[in-house]
Amino acid sequence: MACCKKKPMDEKPEVIVPFPDGGWGWLVCLATFSTQFIVLGTMNNFGVVYVELLNEFNTGKADAGNIDIFSLLFLKTRCK
Repeated sequence: MACCKKKPMDEKPEVIVPFPDGGWGWLVCLATFSTQFIVLGTMNNFGVVYVELLNEFNTGKADAGNIDIFSLLFLKTRCK
């Protein structure tokens, strides 16, 4: 049964391939997801926060609405 005998394998050193990004890819992915989750979640739910801003700071509707305008402006100019 010559066909069933295992041939001894030459021991070759294990090749270690370095990560092209240094291993930071998943951390960057997690940070990006967290940022988008917080920023876009806040912007989409601004109507809930808006009423509390009016009550807490005793400001007018235009002044409280400026916060949302600035956050939208920041997001649109940052994502170009």
